[in-house]
Amino acid sequence: MWNVKVVAVNTQNRVGKTRRFKLTKGVTKNWKKAIVTLHSDDSISFF
Repeated sequence: MWNVKVVAVNTQNRVGKTRRFKLTKGVTKNWKKAIVTLHSDDSISFF
C-alpha cells in the first residue's frame, strides 16, 4: 500500500482494562497491537 520494505513485524496481545460504568464494573475489550519495523531507507508520513 505504501511501497516500503518491511524488516520485521512484532505483535502484542493487550489485555483490556477494568472500568466503571456508572454503578457497574466492566472490562474493555482485549486488542492486538502490531509493531512494524521498516527498512532504514523507507518512511511513512501520515501528515
